[in-house]
Amino acid sequence: MAFFNSFDADKYETYDWADDVEDLGTIFRRVAYSDGSDAYANFAETVVSFLHLPSQKSIFFKAFISQFTEQYNSNWVPEHVFGRSDAIQMFKGTTRNITLGIKIPAATAGEAYENLGKVQGLTQFLYPTYAKVDQAQTISQSPLVRLKIMNLIRQAPTAADDWWDGTYEAYSSTSDPTRGLLGVIKNLNVDHHLADDTGVVEKQANTVLPKLITINISFDVIHEHPLGWDENDPSSFSEKHFPYGVNLNDADENAPYQNIVPIPNASPPPQVSDQVRADAVAAAAVYEGPLTYYEALAVELGFEVDTSTGQTPK
Repeated sequence: MAFFNSFDADKYETYDWADDVEDLGTIFRRVAYSDGSDAYANFAETVVSFLHLPSQKSIFFKAFISQFTEQYNSNWVPEHVFGRSDAIQMFKGTTRNITLGIKIPAATAGEAYENLGKVQGLTQFLYPTYAKVDQAQTISQSPLVRLKIMNLIRQAPTAADDWWDGTYEAYSSTSDPTRGLLGVIKNLNVDHHLADDTGVVEKQANTVLPKLITINISFDVIHEHPLGWDENDPSSFSEKHFPYGVNLNDADENAPYQNIVPIPNASPPPQVSDQVRADAVAAAAVYEGPLTYYEALAVELGFEVDTSTGQTPK
């Protein structure tokens, strides 16, 4: 389910049909036009979202990403002591910064107008909430924002998320902006491309709409959960699916060719077709006890299962 209004390049276009009655070709072209990137963003939900916490307003952009980097900075304070050549490093904390660049192209004059409005709204997200707006004397709320970039920048799933069972098959994401990472926009750079050959739409006298807008953002993440290792359980990280929500805990359980002894002089299993994979799954039925997928695949391809595991033919 999409959490945004559908992208439509013709949303703000208005036509005087009376002037086009004698030009059926023009009418047909206007009715039949559609922008392929609209469909891609609407159905695949390839979008970038910003949610402004104080107002709960959200803005979505098509994911024409020109730059995307994450930087993790561990902060250490050196303390020099007498008689020691190397300083003692005192750990202070780790911060996370995201640098994001988005190109916002317009296929029509209407989309250029909408893009300008969205960038205008994003700019407003940088300002605080005042107790008295007219006097602007007391800040009552800081302009915190949630940033979401599909499955790559979002809140990592936790055990409380009953929709996610920690498997590869269940690994997914939604366009829900409330699932974005909490943080602050440190700076926003807007390029309307007026100085290059991109061009503008001349809407009317003294009024232009950029055909392309590029925004570049520096975003500092505010983590909402403690992050670190458990002293009582050194192998346990506090948020084991941080930061991308990937779970590799089942890798050992499904390790390729586990408990399998190759037949002498036999070559390793080749790449197999879907039908052979299906037959391999069915082959598990002829064995007592559970067989992993790879063990069943080995049986189907002529390998023998190690009988020391208790898995023997009936």
